[in-house]
Amino acid sequence: EGLFKVLYIIPGYPYKARQKPYGQIAGFFKSRGLKPILVSMPWTHMTLSGNLEQFMRYYHKFDGKQVYLFGHSIGAVIAFIASAKIKPKLAILCSLSPTFKEDLPHLKSRWKKLIGKRRLNDLKRHSFNKIAKGVKCRTILLAGAQEDAQLLRRVKEAKRKIKNSKLVLNSDL
Repeated sequence: EGLFKVLYIIPGYPYKARQKPYGQIAGFFKSRGLKPILVSMPWTHMTLSGNLEQFMRYYHKFDGKQVYLFGHSIGAVIAFIASAKIKPKLAILCSLSPTFKEDLPHLKSRWKKLIGKRRLNDLKRHSFNKIAKGVKCRTILLAGAQEDAQLLRRVKEAKRKIKNSKLVLNSDL
């Protein structure tokens, strides 16, 4: 009997896991033998740490499984941090947001305003360099070649610092 393979799909802010693109992603992986679990995120009034706790509650619902993570944008950040804690088989990080402690000095002021003080202070708790050392799983980083310069800098650094990672830059995105 094969292992029970579970793929957690974590959407980006402000999206809901039930929206069409995430359903299509779920269908793709389901056709390849994985059980997709769409993770609902209560984005309103939540910090990154709060969203991470929310994901961990989903994660603990299932035992005896081989875990795969798929995250988009801030969902990729959550998947990245979680992958250092739960040791999945594979993490797929799409458009990994540059929202770590190391990124904050480079964040545009309009972003800082948008994020708000409480969330900004919470981001200071999450060091990319520290977390990257704990990521042991195979990691695929996906990003559009035309994305924001900050984001491209983050994914390229992620490729360098995460062992066993692959970066795919798509010129069509």
